[in-house]
Amino acid sequence: MGNHVHATLSDFYSAIPVEKRTVETIENLLKQKWSRNREGFSDSEEEREYGERALSMLRRFVETQQVDVQPLMVERFHEAPVSENLIINGRIDRVDRLEDGSLHIIDYKTGHAEKSDTFQLHLYCLILSRTLTWPVSRASYLHMEDGVWQTLEVQSKDTEKSRQVALSIADKIENETEYPVVTGPLCQYCDFVEICDVKTTQEH
Repeated sequence: MGNHVHATLSDFYSAIPVEKRTVETIENLLKQKWSRNREGFSDSEEEREYGERALSMLRRFVETQQVDVQPLMVERFHEAPVSENLIINGRIDRVDRLEDGSLHIIDYKTGHAEKSDTFQLHLYCLILSRTLTWPVSRASYLHMEDGVWQTLEVQSKDTEKSRQVALSIADKIENETEYPVVTGPLCQYCDFVEICDVKTTQEH
């Protein structure tokens, strides 16, 4: 569902003229995306449930959010060196250019509003600060299920702190010699679940 919603919003802003950005238009875009990829659902009932959720959040988006803006970029892949040995890359959902010339990073979350870790936003700020000349002044999560914004005003000290955290994580990974299995709800998406010793033990 999340991929379909993101792809729909990308086309909505990049391919649809302002005067045609309506509820009907965004519904049709979602249905086109959905018809091309219907994998990942356990059955037709689950697909229907997720489809209704996606339609609901996109309708709410058009009805409550500013749809006449023209983002500077949408769904753009970025890559930036953080040190001699570390490069960070990521795909940023949307970047708006504000009236003062600074940038606003927007990341869509297809779930209910809850306090989210802002480290991801700070990493996006770090990436753009090293790839674009415009300063980043704001970064937000937009929780699509509720239409709630979680916004932070970007400070250079916070971006630098995130850079240090990223370097620390990279150093830990590089020097790691043991890889204990961590189980949880994301196990179902793991490429190695069929040969996982922990999963096999739990099943018996």
